Amino acid sequence: MTNDALAPVSNLARATPTAGVVWLVVLAIGAALTLLAIEVAGDNVLDADLDVARWAQGIDFFAWHEVLDSVEFATGSPGGVFIWLALVVGFWAFGRPVDAIVMSIAPAIWLPKTIIKEIVASPRPTDDLVTVTDIGAGFGFPSGHMTGAVAVFGILAIILFVRLGPGRARLIWPAAFTALLILASFDRVTSGAHWPSDVLGSLLLGAIWLSGLTAFYLGLRRDQIILPGWSLLRWIRRRRSTPLPTAGRIAGSIASTVYLDDEAGLATKVYRPPLPVRLLYWAAFQSSFPYSSREEALRTAAAVRRLTGLLTKHWTGRNMVAAVTEISCRQGEFHFVTELVPGEEPRDNAEIAPLLQQLRFRFEDAGLPTWQIDPENPHAHTNFIRTPDGDLKIIDLESTLVPLIQPLNMLPGMLRTGRVPTFDDVDYRRLNAYVNENEAALQESLGDAGIRDLRDAVEEAEDCARAWRSAEPNIWGRAGHRLWHWIDWDRRSGPVRRSLARSEEFALDFVTTPLERWVQQGRIPAAEADAITRSLRTDEARYDLRFFGTLVAASFIPGPPGTRSFIRFAIVLTARSKAERAFGRGQIGAEEYQRAMRLHTIPVALFALIPALGAVAYLLAPSMRSSAPVLGALAVDRAGHKVPFRLYYCLRGDRLTTWLLKWGREERSAQRRGLRGLPCHALQHLRGQEH
Repeated sequence: MTNDALAPVSNLARATPTAGVVWLVVLAIGAALTLLAIEVAGDNVLDADLDVARWAQGIDFFAWHEVLDSVEFATGSPGGVFIWLALVVGFWAFGRPVDAIVMSIAPAIWLPKTIIKEIVASPRPTDDLVTVTDIGAGFGFPSGHMTGAVAVFGILAIILFVRLGPGRARLIWPAAFTALLILASFDRVTSGAHWPSDVLGSLLLGAIWLSGLTAFYLGLRRDQIILPGWSLLRWIRRRRSTPLPTAGRIAGSIASTVYLDDEAGLATKVYRPPLPVRLLYWAAFQSSFPYSSREEALRTAAAVRRLTGLLTKHWTGRNMVAAVTEISCRQGEFHFVTELVPGEEPRDNAEIAPLLQQLRFRFEDAGLPTWQIDPENPHAHTNFIRTPDGDLKIIDLESTLVPLIQPLNMLPGMLRTGRVPTFDDVDYRRLNAYVNENEAALQESLGDAGIRDLRDAVEEAEDCARAWRSAEPNIWGRAGHRLWHWIDWDRRSGPVRRSLARSEEFALDFVTTPLERWVQQGRIPAAEADAITRSLRTDEARYDLRFFGTLVAASFIPGPPGTRSFIRFAIVLTARSKAERAFGRGQIGAEEYQRAMRLHTIPVALFALIPALGAVAYLLAPSMRSSAPVLGALAVDRAGHKVPFRLYYCLRGDRLTTWLLKWGREERSAQRRGLRGLPCHALQHLRGQEH
């Protein structure tokens, strides 16, 4: 992935507002909220509330109330709660821990909202003043419904704004959520559940909450959030440590102390994990923290560093990993000694974002653990040192905490090997497959001695890891391993994978069968049918047709209701994710990446969820607009031909598909000649001249 592609996110991630600006905004909005609360306190009913409420309740046009009902479901309970939970789980599942953390704490606005409600004690609307169709419990100021909606959808808009690159999408999502909140405000007033001042108060309170939450989010992305008591914890840990005689400097993290010996060029790490770290590891694996109690774990880490260094040399032309020089036990503590890399630590992840993104893709391909170099890990930049020559060196590949997220594509390997959750686990099945598949390239970049060293390191790491893991109970991993083999996913998913693998062949058969029938019925000449078939066999059309056929084939997969819709939705998102990863690895160019993004769009994924109709969701993709009428006509005719009692022909559906096919052919011809976008009368005039 290029630096230019990551620049918008990087610049915005660095634009953390200062504390003074945040406090100034919060105080200004807080003053407005306080004045409004004083005005509505007690039994006061503002004249402005009456006027605005009666005006809002007088609005009535086509589907207005149906729209408000839908918005109420999406922003209230249970719909809003389900959306919030889906967002939290989705962010965790797709490797976005910072987004998940911020989204999970957004509803905590409930506490200040409840306190303000009890203090202000403002009554809700009554039937004698306005129409009340939604009777709420308790006081009205501020609206709890609106407060929660502002917190959840507001922080979601901020997350999308930060993550999306420049373009219309960056502005579309905040605008969409703003429109949603405006409609929700009208719903609260129209239903008589709240006065307009209650809604305004919730918007002000939500703005205050979002100001602090945004500062927390941007700071967390930069790894600049200081937890209470952090400095005291570090001071206690250093006081308890016993410095080595040759140590000139001391550094470390929450679970380890690192003694830096500049003269010898060595860094000695001694793990002394605090109680929370030890409890977390015990809850995951029912064993003591490995790097402070098991030599096999440290031997595994040393071998993983060795093989990772060789792989980074293959990828980048230089060994990027600080090597391990010694593992020893002194005074009952294990010492993990590595080479000391001189230089400076990068400021934040944004500074080295392209490298982190590239390494993450490479590590995933090779089955290596990714958390220490993951761009979504706010602390990842602290695992690197920029040398005086400007090169980056990885100085830490060993985790302190059990990672709470893992790439979804590694989940099958985790379940298969019984490593759930994972802790610096290598997928040796994938790693060995990677080495075997790329043996020629590895031999060219590393030489015969290098590839032998790589295979020896892989074998040593696997043997040490087996000895380490076998001594741990790991009840969760054993249960996942049994579940995997009980489900027997490899066998059960075989027919599905084979069916989807023949998607292009299936799609060609799906659309050419109606053409043959039309030629036999005399609806189109054979030459035109041959021309359509040839146009569908071009390289660009075959790429689109392969995915079109994948969704159609997925619609014939047996399963309970909703299964096919979910599979189609997952297919589109997976294809989009694969294109992004391939572009990040440099496997595809910008042109191919843009074509994939224009095909695997979010609207296509959402339309794929619709039963039956979702099978042709790719017809909505911008890249298929020119061929969509032709494919749509053929798909409709193929489906209509199977309707019983010849209803398709009795209702003259064949005429409609014939017209769609003719119109699609004319549009494709106009596009090839550069006439697309001309007014309809101009196209008709040109076509008349042709005839």
